[in-house]
Amino acid sequence: MNTTFKIYTNLLLMLVWLLSFSANAVAGESARIHPSGSKEKICLSMRVLSIEAAKKPLSDKVMKLAGIGWLEGFVIDSNNHDIILIGRSVPNWPALRLDDLAVSIRNIWQGESYPYCSLDPRPQDIMNLNQLASGAGTVTSVEQMHEFFRKLQDAWGPQTVVVGGVPRNSRHAHIMIDADYHMKKLSQGLVEIPPIRSCLDIVIDDAKKSLNSTGQIPALGMSMSRFWFHIGKDEPAYQQADEIVCLEKCSVVVLTEKQRMAADGTLSDDYSQDDSQAGLFAQQLSENFQQAAMQVPEYADLENIFRLNAVLQAMRLCDAADRANLNLHFYLKEYVCQADSPMPDSLPGLANFKQVEEQLNQGSFLYQYVLFPMACGGVSMEITVSDKQFTKTDATRLNQLRRTVLQARPTPDTLFWHLKGFDDKKLRESKEAAGK
Repeated sequence: MNTTFKIYTNLLLMLVWLLSFSANAVAGESARIHPSGSKEKICLSMRVLSIEAAKKPLSDKVMKLAGIGWLEGFVIDSNNHDIILIGRSVPNWPALRLDDLAVSIRNIWQGESYPYCSLDPRPQDIMNLNQLASGAGTVTSVEQMHEFFRKLQDAWGPQTVVVGGVPRNSRHAHIMIDADYHMKKLSQGLVEIPPIRSCLDIVIDDAKKSLNSTGQIPALGMSMSRFWFHIGKDEPAYQQADEIVCLEKCSVVVLTEKQRMAADGTLSDDYSQDDSQAGLFAQQLSENFQQAAMQVPEYADLENIFRLNAVLQAMRLCDAADRANLNLHFYLKEYVCQADSPMPDSLPGLANFKQVEEQLNQGSFLYQYVLFPMACGGVSMEITVSDKQFTKTDATRLNQLRRTVLQARPTPDTLFWHLKGFDDKKLRESKEAAGK
């Protein structure tokens, strides 16, 4: 029996617009330990920090907040007119910076809009891509498809960098943009973080399943979705006791919404349709974000500033500075940020496609499908705090932690100190056993 070969070339153009928030090389996961697993806490005096930060040159401990990256909460030390920040630090996890603290305090206390950023595709580029896709006609060879995608990549221009809520040149802004840009690469399969699959791989897998189950080429066309980093639903959540507040939960997740393109090239949310592949990518990155953050410094930095923002929001809501009689004027007005650097007007638009051959025996025919998915892209950072997010179910542990923090303070003028003997897990187990 003669076998006839037919080649069907199917175009999938996925324009993934990542609304936000230089990807470095991904470090091996084994080289990183997540700070939430550290048994040592760092305590940092905000009052002494402001005094030391007024000196020149600034010490490394001042610039890097004594190494704190994973911020957990604060203690009001009214006897010393102070607020003590509590956090953790581990090797290979980035530390917060004094710049981050000052910029976030200014944003919250001065009532600025929440920090956000976006990488916006230019309307003309969107219209150009749409015209190319709609006018592609019949493609009869792999070579023609390669040429078509070359034209698409050439038409996809730079994306405009938009920043709000924080200074455009601040380290805070760069953290959001860098995390956004990396997520764009991840969505397109330009970088890999197992077990997270790119949008391209998810679409390819779905197409293969459809081909093998029905023998039909799935209907594939232009799909546009936006993704943005956000705090998990009903978060952040806090535990509160007398003059102490700690973050109980502050998950970083990824949300997505399908986009509709207008005739003028502008984009808007399309609530009438779901993009299941985009939803699965967002779900996988959300569920594996901490694992990803151990490998990608941009994500670790982003998680750090989310937690910093959440702790400072709680501090503002609880009037902690007034209760401690701590003057925040230095952070609000006097400190000059050291890590500011120019933010480019735009970043190169990213495009990627994968060629996958799938063979399907059907009668006397052997069909060979060549799939050419392509993704182009670009986070918004938003966090709100209200009284309903504070609970006192863990007051015993928090009161003991507050006493330990204050008792361990060497002198009123000490900048930072470590807590090595406070075991959260052991105390929780003792509490649970006592309640039985």
